[in-house]
Amino acid sequence: MAGGEESMDQKDNTQLSKIKPNDIKSVSYAIWGIKPHKMQSIEHQYKRNKLKHGLFASAPLICRDEECPYVNVCEVDEFERQHGMRCPQEAALILTRFEQYCEHFDIDISGDEIDKKDHVDVNLIIDIVKLEVQIFRAENKTALNGDFIMDTFVNVVGKGNKQVDIYEKKVTPEVELVLRLSERKDRKLQLLNSTRKDKAAMAKNEQDASKQASNLFNKINNMINKDDIIEVVEVSDIEEPKSIEDIKDEIIPLIEEEEE
Repeated sequence: MAGGEESMDQKDNTQLSKIKPNDIKSVSYAIWGIKPHKMQSIEHQYKRNKLKHGLFASAPLICRDEECPYVNVCEVDEFERQHGMRCPQEAALILTRFEQYCEHFDIDISGDEIDKKDHVDVNLIIDIVKLEVQIFRAENKTALNGDFIMDTFVNVVGKGNKQVDIYEKKVTPEVELVLRLSERKDRKLQLLNSTRKDKAAMAKNEQDASKQASNLFNKINNMINKDDIIEVVEVSDIEEPKSIEDIKDEIIPLIEEEEE
């Protein structure tokens, strides 16, 4: 290797040593090779994604005004539509449902960012709201079609000139989509409820354990205050540390004896 020339590994190690974990610029340059002067857009997206509504940024449709497939069911005044911008009707739906779910599950969204302890629940709520937006679109399509049943081709019977196409009455693809999305939404809601039940169970277990420990120490203090001396046996050698279960097995009989 020529003098002064660094190997690829040496360059990588040098770059990695300059990484600051909380610095977007150094991390992006070291991992993806994005140069600092190109970082403005990434910083903007990074900050936006951290906002409580940031992950909804791509959810609403782009307004196409009269060219929008939902223009006949659009409730936005035509003078307020902004061609090329996000649909205000869907944006309002997203904000409303997100706030309603957060209020129902007692999640604080008063600040710009979500508390770390609520991140999992909020991500599930975001998924649920996005599913509701898709259901909203599919139901609007059903309204535009004017029916939820259609003749669907299933088979051909006969031969030659005597062939006959067989059709069946089936629900439209929009209705099928609503059913599938509703099932996914229900599963997300069950998952959301289960995470909160798990949190409640963990909190209850911690309280129960704390209460049991407190009751045990109170009984020991009562024994000490009554001059009930626990015999201490001297040992010449250091014993192995006892487990909590061993200690409980020794103390609990003394407490039961005292209560009798």
